[in-house]
Amino acid sequence: MENVGLLLLLLLLGSARSQKGPEPIFRQRGEDIEMGFCFGVDYIAVYKPGPGRDLLLGNSSDEPPSPLSDYQGRVSITNRPPLMGLQISQLRDSDSGVYRRECWKDGSQVDEHELQLLVCDQETSAQEITVTEDGGAELFCNGSFTAQGGASVLWYHEVFPNYTSELFLDSRVSLEPLEEELRGAVQVGEGGRTLYVTATMLKSSHHFLCLVMAGDKCLSFHNAYLLNPDELSVFRSDGERVVLACPSTHRDTTRRWETPLGQVNTTRKSQSEGDKWGDRMYAVDGDEPGYSLVIPVLSKDLFGQYSCFSPSLVGKFSLLKCPSREPRTLLVSEGGTATLPCDVDEEDRVEVLWYQHRSLGNDQLILDSRDTSVALPKHLRGRATLSEQDHSLLLSQLSTEDMGKYYCVVLEGGGGFLDEDEYPDRPAEEEGYNYDDDYEPWLDSDQCFSKQVTDLTMSKGKTPEHTPAPAPSSAVYAAGAVGVLVLIGVVTAVVIWKKKSAQKQTAKGQKTKDVEFEKVSTNALRCPGTVELKQGMTTHDCVAELGAILMT
Repeated sequence: MENVGLLLLLLLLGSARSQKGPEPIFRQRGEDIEMGFCFGVDYIAVYKPGPGRDLLLGNSSDEPPSPLSDYQGRVSITNRPPLMGLQISQLRDSDSGVYRRECWKDGSQVDEHELQLLVCDQETSAQEITVTEDGGAELFCNGSFTAQGGASVLWYHEVFPNYTSELFLDSRVSLEPLEEELRGAVQVGEGGRTLYVTATMLKSSHHFLCLVMAGDKCLSFHNAYLLNPDELSVFRSDGERVVLACPSTHRDTTRRWETPLGQVNTTRKSQSEGDKWGDRMYAVDGDEPGYSLVIPVLSKDLFGQYSCFSPSLVGKFSLLKCPSREPRTLLVSEGGTATLPCDVDEEDRVEVLWYQHRSLGNDQLILDSRDTSVALPKHLRGRATLSEQDHSLLLSQLSTEDMGKYYCVVLEGGGGFLDEDEYPDRPAEEEGYNYDDDYEPWLDSDQCFSKQVTDLTMSKGKTPEHTPAPAPSSAVYAAGAVGVLVLIGVVTAVVIWKKKSAQKQTAKGQKTKDVEFEKVSTNALRCPGTVELKQGMTTHDCVAELGAILMT
């Protein structure tokens, strides 16, 4: 039975030019395999086709059948609602073959799927595909196994949109691709051990698999992936200028941006009159790093997903709406420290992200309050910390290179999108938010509560340090004593003068008048005993003049 199953498998492998058969899957000997999952069902059954009839391998009934002798103790049902599956552990060479999985609900079969399993001696390290300047890539099969005499090579690629692997090259049959439409997109070398795939093929295939066979035996397999870039979240408010920097350095006509409004592949200089995007967004080549997309003024309909292709996918961005607070400016000194504030209203359920703004290129994530795996940028290591009390950013040993804009983003801490009825109320205008009239919280990522920008600016001079006042010297004490004696003398002279003046007025039969300083204007005083108005005189000047009169 083992030989019959393997023979059927090899026949399928060799003749799978363009016909659609069971989905091929590959595993290393000794590993476990989940034979796919059924979703939202109440019964699953897996069969292994055999000569004349299908053999029931296992099912999810209350009284499951006894496993086939070759599978004794290695078959189990996985039931994690709403998913249900069947697992085979400790795979053997004899497990290679075709399997059929049936999914049932309420007594009716709702799905059926065939899998074609091949158990190999070894899985070798996966290859990360590197795109060349012309947008293509070179693929390598494992050299140690392919160098063996009589070894043959089979190449598969994962096809969109079903993500199923299809055989496209079999060195036992030909060193030309099995599918006619791929013959101009694949160049074969070294008996199938190396391939060069063009940009056209990479547009639709990001996953390749190489299989090394020695007669009927699978020696090894390995995967080659064109890694999709991580999606960057970009938090912006209405009216801001946005630059999305694509990491592409290839200069060719295949580069383009996919945006919420459609495809953009023209620069501002090359846009013709009447171009449908106008100045709303345009590509920049040369002025900005790589191949950037510029949105001069962000509006409501421009939030969403952005992807850069060159020619395959090299950059993914999620442009997310985030209400902004009033920006702040912080004046600092070189070598000093700074505390950048972040106003948080929802203390119990928030995630705070700190970014350093870059005028050219994508903003750099510095810290994430909920993710300690985020690595500090090299230039800030040992100098940047996040306050656990108020989520402020603490920077030390400041230099001119640290100057610029930083901002914190306050997110709903649970992660993921909320149901419409779970969104918080719109914050009040007096809380410092800038909202437009068409506030739509579902445009926010993870419920972005606010974004707050701080502009770090270096002061021109060194901030003066506080120094205590020196202790008074003996000369100061002596001068103070002399001043007190002079003041006593002047007061005594005024008193004597008042008495003489009063006596003189009484002798003449006139009324006594009190000494007064008559202020006749803002800057002039009439001093007692004088008639001249003297500009800018003060009370002390009058006292001094009286002293001079009394001395004559």
